[in-house]
Amino acid sequence: MQCLAPGEDGGRIEQLFRFPSVVVFAGHMVDRDDRTVPRFPPRLEPMVKDAIRQRLSKLNAGFGYASGACGSDILFHEVILEMKGESYVILPCEKERFIKDSVETVEGSDWGKRLEKVIAQAIETQEVSRQRQGSNVSYEFANLMLHGLASVRAEQLETKLVPVAVWDGKSGTGLGGTAGTVERWRRLGLPVEIIDLEEILRCECPGLSVRAAASPAPVSKQASAASSEFAPEIRALLFADAEGFSKLTDEEVPLFAQHFLGLAGRLAAESAHRPLTKNTWGDGLYFVFSNVRDAGRFALDLRDAVRNTDWPKHGLPPLNLRIGLHAGPVYSCCDPVTQRTTYIGANVSRAARIEPITPTGQVYASQTFAALAAAEGVKEFRCDYVGQTSMAKKYGTFPTYVVLRRKTATQPS
Repeated sequence: MQCLAPGEDGGRIEQLFRFPSVVVFAGHMVDRDDRTVPRFPPRLEPMVKDAIRQRLSKLNAGFGYASGACGSDILFHEVILEMKGESYVILPCEKERFIKDSVETVEGSDWGKRLEKVIAQAIETQEVSRQRQGSNVSYEFANLMLHGLASVRAEQLETKLVPVAVWDGKSGTGLGGTAGTVERWRRLGLPVEIIDLEEILRCECPGLSVRAAASPAPVSKQASAASSEFAPEIRALLFADAEGFSKLTDEEVPLFAQHFLGLAGRLAAESAHRPLTKNTWGDGLYFVFSNVRDAGRFALDLRDAVRNTDWPKHGLPPLNLRIGLHAGPVYSCCDPVTQRTTYIGANVSRAARIEPITPTGQVYASQTFAALAAAEGVKEFRCDYVGQTSMAKKYGTFPTYVVLRRKTATQPS
């Protein structure tokens, strides 16, 4: 059957029916008035926006994930919206604080109004932390969330995920910057589309480009601002609870401690995915892990170990677990009471609200956990969307995921 008229461009027809790609974006802010080393002077804005537009058009971008800083981020969102695409804004802290720190930084500019306009048209805007953590950790966390949420979206739509960066090609000075984000993408094996800001500067403002090449890069002061006593860290958090504990008799409680808690303790000590810290109260377990991969694999191992134990053999009724997982910036400190390292913060409270709503025998996770797992390229398990779920103690309603092992060639279906 003849589908094309003589001389008709088959490639053009194919492009028309190609599903739009998901783009995760990072880029430099426009230069502050007091910046001594030119990188993105305000006069480059039209050229940078045009370069973004050309690249996104070439990539057939339809979904865009970026933060909202003045300069590259806002230009990216404006282009996506002009292309009738979907815009997703991820902010590292509360919007008002972010605008003060990263948007309204150029005297006489209208970046604040432009961000508000972007947010008004965006499909979703998330503040991934209630407040700035006092260091670049919150910005690094926001970049991980950007990548993770974009990855999850691309997987759901069965389309391509493309990282794009407006970057000058120079190494960064700390976490959360464009250079570090590009480096992380490349470590994961992702082909990154680079819009060369240094090349644009050299072509449009050769005098400024010479100054930039001759001047040392500025040193970030923000990276060293965190208190050494309460240092924020991105950690994965696990809360678990034993189903059936409240029905145990007094005679069975010592057997529970010996066999049930003993099983959890041995796994925590011997696992290849050992927690950084651990605690119990009654039948509750609280573990903190260095990353989501370790937390997810440990949670599934613990769930299976409990599920596969013959509890009546140990003088106990059938027991099972509910496990909740979350991740985010928390504060590491020495507990003045126990004199042991512990982790505290709003994200610990959030994690504790997931376990009570988890069905018995399952592992549930927050959207944040699922996004970080995608950003880290975790292959050992997957996070399947369950739906909007009301958390315990009227904490709110949030997207929730069930954590499942990925099947391998040796595993039965």
